[in-house]
Parts: sequence; C-alpha cells; structure tokens
Amino acid sequence: MLIDTDNSPNSMIGSLPFGAVRWTGGLMKDVEERVMKRTVPQLKRMFDDKDISHAVENFRICGRSPGRV
Repeated sequence: MLIDTDNSPNSMIGSLPFGAVRWTGGLMKDVEERVMKRTVPQLKRMFDDKDISHAVENFRICGRSPGRV
C-alpha cells in the first residue's frame, strides 16, 4: 500500500510486510528473476560509473559538505 493505515481505526485491511509474499511461478516470477539478475545489477553499475551518473556523485559530495542539514 502507498498509505500507512496501521493506526487508522477505519481501516479494514492492512499491508503485508515486505518479503512476506513470494512469487512461486508464472509471469511475475519470471519478471522478478529478470529484474533481480539483470536490471538491479545494471542500475548499480550505472550509478557507480561517474561518467554516466553525476546525480549520485552530487549526493555524495553534498553529504560531505560542511553545514549540511
């Protein structure tokens, strides 16, 4: 869920904890495996490459700057 309804007296349903549900087969299992094996590692490589991803490096620089909030 996108809204935390855990403390709402009017909520009739709640969300499950992350990891409480597993795909055991079918299309979504195939998609999940592809994302975990290919997409996530590729995104990490892109974020770690300073020639491609300047935004991540900017966050790192800001984190080391004095006077940060």
